[in-house]
Amino acid sequence: MKCHRRSDKEQQTIQLWTLEKAGALLPYLTSIIDSMREARLEGQAHATRVAKLEARHGRPKRDEILQIADEKTKVEEAGKRFQKAQEELQQLDVYCIHPVQGLAFIPFMNEGQLAWFIFDRFAPDPLRFWRYHLDRVDIKHPIHFIQRVAPADEGPRLA
Repeated sequence: MKCHRRSDKEQQTIQLWTLEKAGALLPYLTSIIDSMREARLEGQAHATRVAKLEARHGRPKRDEILQIADEKTKVEEAGKRFQKAQEELQQLDVYCIHPVQGLAFIPFMNEGQLAWFIFDRFAPDPLRFWRYHLDRVDIKHPIHFIQRVAPADEGPRLA
């Protein structure tokens, strides 16, 4: 079986975080996740209104046509706000897993393996758990079980 290597163009380098730096990131991360959540929920609400208005029987009246157009514009605006917040996270190499639930992954190395701090916006302690990249989705390790995290001075990056 051959191992296919990705070309340099396909490789992506990501910033790896330490627990201390991830902890310092929490206020900013909370703000971005809140923006993403708000934009997603607002977009869903406007999309639901569009669907209800379009599902009405009969030919729509002028007011309804304008209302549908307005709601569609609001859906697009919410989508743009969501995308902007997502781009901010991507610049930090933090990945939003579920914006409505407020879940995001922050990459780090543990025992030479890629791992993720699990940020939970609504937990009393937002960084209580972590998981290895190859763990099953339902696996969560308590944060105090981290063995060796790369020192912050090195500024590690994973390619």
